[in-house]
Amino acid sequence: MLKNFKRFSMSTFCLFFIVSCASVPELNTHYRIPVPGGELKGKKIVLVVEDRRKSSELLGSGAQGEFERFTGKITFSIARPGESGFRLGPYDAAGMIREAFKRRLESEGVVLGDDKDKGGKRLVISLEELSLDLQSRMWRGKMSYEAKITDDGRVSSRESISGQAERTRLVGRQGADEVMGEMVTDLINRLDLRRLFREAGV
Repeated sequence: MLKNFKRFSMSTFCLFFIVSCASVPELNTHYRIPVPGGELKGKKIVLVVEDRRKSSELLGSGAQGEFERFTGKITFSIARPGESGFRLGPYDAAGMIREAFKRRLESEGVVLGDDKDKGGKRLVISLEELSLDLQSRMWRGKMSYEAKITDDGRVSSRESISGQAERTRLVGRQGADEVMGEMVTDLINRLDLRRLFREAGV
């Protein structure tokens, strides 16, 4: 009798533990690095990412209903050309964008300097919007940012990028991860790094 009770208690505890863990939703974003061109190999620059979003909320009101208890952290993974990819870890929105640009620059052979160093040329990414919402059974993501290269505070080249992605929701949160991954990959890879570097004399 006691043995059966212990088994029942342990089974109940395990079930409760599994349900508790499963109730914390994750938002996964998979970034695919483009094939490097080779023209930027050996170039040196400091990468700076500024979070200038009007709202720090990543999820809109519709998406919040599907992501209850969402921590605000994004489970971020990357894939180099020809590879399936690997997970880097949880990031906030600005941290994820910085990591994505860092990986793209390193893939191009760019040498990244220490952002604590004063002066010199900097690639400044100003994140203006990054959001995901669920509207009329459609997952909709929006993202915009400005990229500029500065030299001792003077802007020498710049480009603004914006876009959105959407996908029909089938069941639960299905489709949300794909929207975020496709949007982040497309808009980060759309930035013409070669032109920015050339115009800035990097």
